Amino acid sequence: MFLGMLLGFSCLGIPMAIRAVCRARGRTAAALVLAVASAGLGALAVVLPFALVMSSRVSAWGFVLVVTACVGGIAGLAGFVLRRRFGETGRPADGLSGAAFFLAAAAFPVNWFWLAPRLEAWFRVGWTY
Repeated sequence: MFLGMLLGFSCLGIPMAIRAVCRARGRTAAALVLAVASAGLGALAVVLPFALVMSSRVSAWGFVLVVTACVGGIAGLAGFVLRRRFGETGRPADGLSGAAFFLAAAAFPVNWFWLAPRLEAWFRVGWTY
């Protein structure tokens, strides 16, 4: 599941990001905006679920499955809507936004394995197996 997210959303986000950055007037600024937006969305996708279950005991596998499905669904839907709008209008802002959603979803598995152990302790989340 995580490998599918990493590969699938990367294949959608990288070409869209390249097209959007190439169409932008300030390419360096556009690339920086894309990097910051996708990193921010990616971090939010991992931190928010832990904040919602703070100081609770939750099913470990259920939590992972629900969070992964929600992140994939929301980021995928937003990315596809913005991708269609970018195709219709050609505005780089739409392409950068859509690519940021796709790349944030692609980075979710990496962010999860990097941040989840820290967030588990920080938000005092207990697991049931």
